[in-house]
Parts: sequence; structure tokens; C-alpha cells
Amino acid sequence: MASWTEDLLVGLAEYLAAHTPGVWKPNGGYSASEAAIVLGWSPPELDQLIILTPYQPGPDDSGTDTVQHVQVKCRGAADGGLASVLALRDPVLDALHGLAWVHIGGVRIQQIRHQSGVELPGVDQSNRHETTDNYRAQAVRMSAYRTE
Repeated sequence: MASWTEDLLVGLAEYLAAHTPGVWKPNGGYSASEAAIVLGWSPPELDQLIILTPYQPGPDDSGTDTVQHVQVKCRGAADGGLASVLALRDPVLDALHGLAWVHIGGVRIQQIRHQSGVELPGVDQSNRHETTDNYRAQAVRMSAYRTE
């Protein structure tokens, strides 16, 4: 049985695969030409990546049921320059920012908002451009004591 956070991340991966150039394969096996969507890790052998990582920046005082922060790191192809990473980052931003009142991975999302991002992309050791953006997902988190 998956955890609530894993359900959310897998749901986001599936959603992004349907709305961006990213490809989600839960068991891996990506080809070199695919923009892989992965959870929490950065396989060095793949150029194009969308990496989803959950994090909590501090206490939640939003007044909503729960807030889960998700960092989305995009990496472009080494030979694609800046355009390669922006071709991943921009569709992710368009797909997630403002998304509201949907079920994703069995999690009821009230709203997802873009929080912050790197203004200028960086370059990794293999000369691949990268961007990092942070999203804030307000959601309903069911538990043994909360069922609605």
C-alpha cells in the first residue's frame, strides 16, 4: 500500500505525462530520447528529466487540510542548450500552476501554486541545463480520524 505522499507524487507524474513532454514509467526503462519523469532521484545516465521531490519548509499554518510542497527539477539534453530545459519547465509550470479542485492519484487537490523558482538555469557537470521550481499543493489528507 502506497503512502499519501507517494499517491500524490505518482498522481502528479501521471498528470504531467498527460500534459507535458514528460514520460512516466513507474518501473523505469526510459530510452535516451525520452524526457523521464522520476520521483526523488536524478539518474545520471538520462539527459532529459522531470524530477518530483516532496519537502516541508516548515510548520503548516495555511488553514487548509494539509499543504505538501513539491520541488520540480527539470534537466535538458546536453546538446539542446537552454531551449531543451525550457521545453520541459514551461509546460510543467503551465500544467501545475493554478490547477484546482481535481483528484490526482486519489488525492483531492484544492489548489497547486508555483511558489518560487531559479531565475537563471544552472548547468550540471555534464553541461546539461537545469531549472528548479517549488510548488505548494493544498490538499485533503484522509486519515483514520478524518474521512471527509
